[in-house]
Amino acid sequence: MDTFLLFSILVLISIIVVLMLTLVDQMREVKNAVAPEATQQAGASETQEGEDDPDAPADRDPAASPDSAFAGLSGKRLWDLMTGKPLPDLDPQKAIELRPRYQVILTKHIEELFGEGQGHAQSGGGSKPAANRRTISGLRGSVVSWMPQPQADAIYKAGFDAGMQPPAQAASVIRANLAEACNALFSRTGLDPNGQAVAKKLVPTSGEESPLDNLSAEELAMLGEPSAAPALEAPANKANTSTKAAA
Repeated sequence: MDTFLLFSILVLISIIVVLMLTLVDQMREVKNAVAPEATQQAGASETQEGEDDPDAPADRDPAASPDSAFAGLSGKRLWDLMTGKPLPDLDPQKAIELRPRYQVILTKHIEELFGEGQGHAQSGGGSKPAANRRTISGLRGSVVSWMPQPQADAIYKAGFDAGMQPPAQAASVIRANLAEACNALFSRTGLDPNGQAVAKKLVPTSGEESPLDNLSAEELAMLGEPSAAPALEAPANKANTSTKAAA
């Protein structure tokens, strides 16, 4: 009787051990199945934060020689300084010192973004999303320029519309819209509201020829503040003059 009882106890203990081992294995499988998914979610979260963070390394172009004039600032942080947002360990008065140089950078950003839209229209490739972050090259190096997306969209669209060779009346509307977008940028960064001058240079109306037409891409990139250029005679007028001379 005692032997049978002992045997029963041993069998019961064996069953309990087997059940415990089975439970441990199941818990381990569940943990292994959940852990990779959590890791992927964490990685996706970090990626999303990097994309949304304006101060992420995307603001910096490692292949570019940085422009030392901007105290290491670029992209959204540079924009924040110029619009009066306090930045840690940086004197707000620095914006006053950088403003003349920043006007050159912002103007180039406008011109290049406009030219991109114009080029897409002329190539027939269709409109594309406007990038509000752009690496701008200059004599002292390169700096990443950033602007709000609404103004970037408006400037690109003005370039695209201008590239479609609109009639004179439509060109005037395009010029006005471009000037408005430029002045919004200049106003927020404390610069002179010379959007009309930039728009006049980039969108010539009837009887005008753009002073950019005969410039190379490198010369366009080196442009700073808008330069005044005399209005050139329209091609139709030139043809009339030639006809009169022949007569």
